[in-house]
Amino acid sequence: MNSRLFTYLVIFNILVSHGVLSHNWLSYPVSRANQRATQTGCRLGGEGNPTCAGPCDKPLAQATIAPVTVQRGQTLTINWNRHTHPGGFIRFAWSPTAQSDNPSSFDSHVDRFVCKDIGGCGPASASDPTGANNGKDCGTTITVPDYLSDGKWTLQWAYFGGWYNAGDYYACVDYTVSGGPTGTQQSPFFIGGDYSNPGTDVCQFYSTNALHVCKVEPCTTGTFSAGAHNGKPAGIDAVTVPPSPSPAPLTTKKLVQAPATTAAKTTKTASTTREFVPLTTGKVTTGKKKGSTSTTTTSTTGAPTQVPSPDPSPSPSPDPTTNPNTPSPGESCADPGFEVCASANTYLSCYRATANSNQWSAPRPCQASLVCKPWMDNNHVICDRPH
Repeated sequence: MNSRLFTYLVIFNILVSHGVLSHNWLSYPVSRANQRATQTGCRLGGEGNPTCAGPCDKPLAQATIAPVTVQRGQTLTINWNRHTHPGGFIRFAWSPTAQSDNPSSFDSHVDRFVCKDIGGCGPASASDPTGANNGKDCGTTITVPDYLSDGKWTLQWAYFGGWYNAGDYYACVDYTVSGGPTGTQQSPFFIGGDYSNPGTDVCQFYSTNALHVCKVEPCTTGTFSAGAHNGKPAGIDAVTVPPSPSPAPLTTKKLVQAPATTAAKTTKTASTTREFVPLTTGKVTTGKKKGSTSTTTTSTTGAPTQVPSPDPSPSPSPDPTTNPNTPSPGESCADPGFEVCASANTYLSCYRATANSNQWSAPRPCQASLVCKPWMDNNHVICDRPH
């Protein structure tokens, strides 16, 4: 028997006997198969011998979770579980929803790569990376690309190169893109630095640094020897930073998710229409929220700070009765991702304007006929029908 294959099979038998394979899934937002609720990932082979080959965790014909309406340039919060599996890469890619059953459609719209172990997740003990976790989901934020046309688009989350000889994992979230700045498609980029390699431009990985190599778990087709490796995703070594500024990565403090398991609870119907503003589940700067006397300091793991261009539009004159935390004109904000209603149907988002300061965005409108309402202890907002 081939020595590498023999090694893989021995390791696989050990892992299965300990029940530690096949536990990687998208936690937020709700995927097509609602992976957070079922706590099962989409992959081929492994424990239980699942048969989910991707590119999504459900084909389009079986999708029941309603698309979320977003606009180009909007920040999306993404979280995934770490379980007890260190290492690997996460690839984010887009596809027109009508083509989302075709893997090559996502391959031609790759947005970025990040390390799996980012956003504050990690082992409870540094000496036991495959043991108990520290209680935090991994996570980051991404920006809806400005080249996406108005219409239905699907975001793919793909995990590969994970411990130990794991296969490829998939999840998809459907969106309706409407409005926002327009532009042209940029080359995919990579942001390095994970729990094992903080402050670097590499990630820890196993077996492979490319998607579509380890199609079945356990992976016996990996291009790297057994054990941990540190490096970049295949084919992207020349591009390690975003081609244009985007919001700072998320530090996940506590996962917050609006419940949604069926289209009836999350979609537009004849009587209910909701536009959910993306949530931020952690903090990435030091500062004081308005009305607070405490100072919070948290840092991301290894991901470089990315600075969006300040919006040249003048600050609005917010309605102070809409939200007790509504800022005064010109006032700076403490926490990127913090949101407040600026008027009956507009809201502001706090973002990192420079390396050392934050700024409120220009007012962002809710969809027609919807109004802005404080949500989640006034730290975020929701655009909803008036009641």
